[in-house]
Amino acid sequence: MYSTPYLDKINSIKSLKQLMIPELEDLACEIRRIIVAEKSHFLGSSLGVVELSIALNYVFNEHQDKVLWDIGHQKKSYKILVEKTGIVDPDPVSSAKPACVLSKAVGHAVSRDMKKRSYDIVSVVGDMSMSSGQAFEAMNHAGSIAAKMLVILNDNVDSIDNYGGAFGYYLKQLHSKHFTDQPCLFEDLGFNYIGPVDGHNIEELIRIFKDIKNSKEQTPFFLHIKTKKGKGHPPAEADANYSNNILHFDRALHHFQNKKTDKEPPFFACKSLIEVAHLDPKIVVVSLSMANYSSPFLAFKDLFPERYIDAGVSEGHAISLACTLATQGFKPYVILYSNMLQRVLDQALVDACVQSYPVRFIIDHSSILFHSSQHAGFFDSTFLGSLSNLVLMSPGSQEDIESMIQFSAKDLTSPCVIRLSRELSLSLDIKKPVELGLGNIIKKGDKVALLSYGNVLQDCLEASELLEAKGVSTTVADARFLKPLDERMLVNLSNEHDLIVSVEENASGGLSSHVLRVLNNFGLLSPKLQYHPIYLKELNDLKNDHNVITPEKIFNTILSLLTIEDESNTFYSVV
Repeated sequence: MYSTPYLDKINSIKSLKQLMIPELEDLACEIRRIIVAEKSHFLGSSLGVVELSIALNYVFNEHQDKVLWDIGHQKKSYKILVEKTGIVDPDPVSSAKPACVLSKAVGHAVSRDMKKRSYDIVSVVGDMSMSSGQAFEAMNHAGSIAAKMLVILNDNVDSIDNYGGAFGYYLKQLHSKHFTDQPCLFEDLGFNYIGPVDGHNIEELIRIFKDIKNSKEQTPFFLHIKTKKGKGHPPAEADANYSNNILHFDRALHHFQNKKTDKEPPFFACKSLIEVAHLDPKIVVVSLSMANYSSPFLAFKDLFPERYIDAGVSEGHAISLACTLATQGFKPYVILYSNMLQRVLDQALVDACVQSYPVRFIIDHSSILFHSSQHAGFFDSTFLGSLSNLVLMSPGSQEDIESMIQFSAKDLTSPCVIRLSRELSLSLDIKKPVELGLGNIIKKGDKVALLSYGNVLQDCLEASELLEAKGVSTTVADARFLKPLDERMLVNLSNEHDLIVSVEENASGGLSSHVLRVLNNFGLLSPKLQYHPIYLKELNDLKNDHNVITPEKIFNTILSLLTIEDESNTFYSVV
């Protein structure tokens, strides 16, 4: 077990400030050991800002000072020090959306000045986030008001190609020359620009921070720092992008085990997309700066670089761009996370759905993500289900991923969504072609019908085995489509069973809402038929496994509904 003598000494800001610069550098090494040992998510990003975190705590430590972090991927070392010094974190839950931190900083500055108070406001923004429109919206506002604040740009991408747009080239220019006689972009926007400086030089950072803190200028400052992802840990430095997705790190062997495996949906989706792209030159991919996150869809870029479009961290721009491509005869696939789509619902509705542009959306991470409630992807079925003229489908097996990609590659007349979870290992060994609005009966029974949507199909199949062992004959049906829902299949299930239970890894308003609508429209809701939805409780503590759907919880719920005695606790559900 390693020792942390300097970290152990810290119990307040005063004790942190008693450390000399060489001791602060040793403290940085100790913090890095902790981050590696705890197998932190986004390891490369966390290791790259250790010195910055120390300097921020060292200088901006007054009770009302606000230190805000973009997204939170980089915040691990700062949180370690905050807990040791006893400072109240002004931003305990960082936003999961890039560039929001700049808007929050402007909000704090306006609030502070209206109340005629005096304290410092610091925001740390990642280089990738600077390509977002909201970042420039916030800087446009900040530069127009006489409000003192500090924006720190953490520039840690070595390759220009990973920036996703012209902004990367601009930062590269800033690396090579200092603007002594001519203003740079940030100065033109009203900021006092400083940099670029070495983000791993604690002494230099502390000096700059003190100068800004003591400055009487009522103006926004912009500090451009250059850092190294994975700093201080050779495996992470060698492949910082790969270490973003670490699930496990073996300290003894210096070996990473990545989250992505060949059995997860992006692999099958990308493989299938490549197969159809070989046959159809009109297929293009629109991505959102995923090159920095080891996206499996980069395999598409390697094979078809001229048909891979990186739109930067600009979701709204990506969707409107894809809609225009669709009008020109292309078949665009927009690749983005579930929580990234929900911030641009307007473009999805007005640009794609209302105007019937056949844009294909592949939505990844549509599931619970335990490391971040703000990255949770279990709302998309709810808000997308309310949009007219949109086809929604979600695979329950590996075979369905391939079939849905092939289906989407046809000449569609409306936009469609393929909803993927993080993990999908189920293989049915039977590939059934996908037809619009048709579900799939996987297993026949006559007492209970389980209607699955998406990655919970395997849970339903395992739950049916437990029910069969109790003598409960169970049908398992895969909805495949949420819109249009297979109404004929649902009516047949209603006529042939005593109980229908819908199961989805989504919040209320998804599959359950659509099933209730169909049952009501056909007059099937009666004492002869029970219906019970199982879905996720909205925004509870996601680290508590009571909010996870498992075969056992499905099984226990059904036993409770059928009034069959069982010692196990039942899975909560809302009727």
